[in-house]
Order: sequence, then C-alpha cells, then structure tokens
Amino acid sequence: MNFEIFKLYFKTPVHFGKKRLSDGEMTISADTLFSALFIESLQMGINTDWLLNDLVISDTFPFESELYYLPKPLIKIESKEEGNHKDFKKLKYIPVYNYMDYIQGHLQANDAKDLNEIFNIGHFSLQTKVSLISQETDPDADSEPYSIGTFTFEVNAGLYFIAKGSDKTLEKLKVVMNTLQFSGIGGKRFAGLGRFEVQNVNDSSLNQLLSNKGVKHILLSTAMAKEHELEASCEDARYTLKKRSGFIQSVNYSETLVKKNDFYSFSAGSVFTNPFKGDIFNVGMEGQHPVYRYGKPLWLEV
Repeated sequence: MNFEIFKLYFKTPVHFGKKRLSDGEMTISADTLFSALFIESLQMGINTDWLLNDLVISDTFPFESELYYLPKPLIKIESKEEGNHKDFKKLKYIPVYNYMDYIQGHLQANDAKDLNEIFNIGHFSLQTKVSLISQETDPDADSEPYSIGTFTFEVNAGLYFIAKGSDKTLEKLKVVMNTLQFSGIGGKRFAGLGRFEVQNVNDSSLNQLLSNKGVKHILLSTAMAKEHELEASCEDARYTLKKRSGFIQSVNYSETLVKKNDFYSFSAGSVFTNPFKGDIFNVGMEGQHPVYRYGKPLWLEV
C-alpha cells in the first residue's frame, strides 16, 4: 500500500456547506470527498470496486505553497511553559514541520501565536445570488434571491488530501480526479463554484510523518468503527463526534426525496490507543441501491 498526495488549487470560490446555505466551511471531510469520487466514477462508467475495497483517504486539509497543515490532535500536551494558553486553544491546524514539536510540548506560547498569525489561506464571504429556475416554468414568476456562504482561497493556497492504496487503485484515483476538477466539488456547482486544478506532489516531511510508528493513533479522516470494534476503540481515546445526515441525491433510488439514516463519525484529530479498521456503511433506507457513507480511518502514529 502506497501513499499519494493530491493538492487542489481552486479556481473559483467554494461552498462546503453546513445545514444552512448561508453557512460555509473551509474544508470537506473524507465521506464527502468519497461521495464525489463515487458519483464521478459512475458517470464515467468506471467500476467502483477499487473505491469500496482498496482506497483509503483522509479529510482535506489546508496548504499554502509548500506549507502543509494537519488537524490539531486531541492529545493532552504537557507544556514546559506556564502562562497564557489562549493561542494554543485557537490553533485548529498545525504545520507538518511543527507537528512533533507540538505533540512533545516543545512549542511555546509565542510559537502558537506566530502560527495563528501566519495561517491565512483565504477568506469567507456571503454572496447574494438570484434563482431563475422558477422562471423556466413560469416566465411571469419573480426571481428568487438567496444568500450563499463561500470561501475563496489565496492564489498559492488550497486543500490537499492523502490517499492510500495499491498502485492500480491510485492510478484510477488520478483518472477520476482529473475529471472531477472540471465538474467541481461541493455545493452549487451548477453556478460555477468548486472548480479546481489537481496536482500530485511528494512531500518528504509528510511522508516521514505517515511512516511513523507509535502507541497513539491520530485520525486523519472522518471515520467510524464497526459495531464489534467500537467498545475497544473507545478505551483511553480522546475524540469528538459529528452527526452526518442529509438527503439521498439519486433519481434512481426512489420516486420521492428520501432522507439518509443519521450517522455519527469520529472527527479528524481524534486520538486512539486501540485503532479500528472501520468500514463503508450503507445509510440508505429501502431503496433501489445502497447509499454509502465512507468511514475508513487513515492513521498517523506518534
């Protein structure tokens, strides 16, 4: 099994939504990325076995030029410095080259303050759009304005993710990603949002981290243990859970709009002593085909 790093340079603003259209996020999780890859593969007529059985992916994380960030791990840090820890709490992402220093408690408050100040990969904005869909069926209908939260990346910044799999699987992933960059990712793609340029890179510092061996396992993907793994994996673990829900976006699944079964996942940055293998779960109801929710973990050992 090999690792591959995919950098996404976004050419247009993106909408990675929460519950409300006017909200937005900076990154997307592994299960959202998996859904985009699965749908794109189906549209390309590519068999999806490699996605279901071999591929493991991380969440997307920010980068700026050659500076790669990873999520702040939920590890209790024994810092040698006393004083104000507000700057440490504000940190959401840690640069790869500072990662082990952070875990070992070697970063000082001034270092954390500097990291917060240099973290500038883009900005959020609220845009007002006008929907003309109603006028397609009724020319006399009024146009409908709506607000959408978007994120615009700086020129040399964007998102990256880590993929793990066989050489054959990673080659198929490259093919799908090359097509997906034109389709876009996230919400409101029909309005031109979410277009990107993909680039495969090799970063020695990140590769070295991924090859570490240790007793703590940091989760780099939104994932969930299988039922029989759950009790053991939660022992001595520090984690956060997030609820995953939504509607099934498939015209072939049902004649009516159907909601997915609610699903809870461990968030990236959660830390486990007993790692789990996870799975790809079916969150559909009684429809015409399975509805998959990605839940396989990508681990970083420290």
